[in-house]
Amino acid sequence: MTPKKQDKLNRKKASRQSPQHKAAIAEREARGWARPVQTPKNPKAIDRPLKLSDEEIVWVKSMLIHEDGVIMGFNKPSNLSSQGGRGNFHNLDDMLWAFARSNGNKPRLLHRLDRDTSGIILAAKTRTSAAFVGNAIAARDVHKTYVCIVAHPHNLKD
Repeated sequence: MTPKKQDKLNRKKASRQSPQHKAAIAEREARGWARPVQTPKNPKAIDRPLKLSDEEIVWVKSMLIHEDGVIMGFNKPSNLSSQGGRGNFHNLDDMLWAFARSNGNKPRLLHRLDRDTSGIILAAKTRTSAAFVGNAIAARDVHKTYVCIVAHPHNLKD
């Protein structure tokens, strides 16, 4: 984010914390005015709940290898897409509906792995944590290490 945009954002946040702003909101609420809940006409696919079968829920929960208050880590197998596209309906992003909270929000993927690549993939539990980690990834404060294991076919046993 550029310094100019950051300054504008900081000023906007500060104005919403001002006594004048809080008084205006309190006055509107006292008169019975409430801001309507805004729902998009065509919500993004990421915001549309997906009904998963019991088997799919068990399967995606078996991939969970780490969970704390902010981040979830999954051991993604090969042959599973990280996100949709190309008509692929079984992908990790869709499977995250198994972890949706009561408010309807589901974890958000923080990065992707190719369909044929297995490995650890992270998801954020909240939009705030997704933005924080996303900014860290963009700023190259996060480092990934890729490991490739190769075996000679003659050394493999059936």
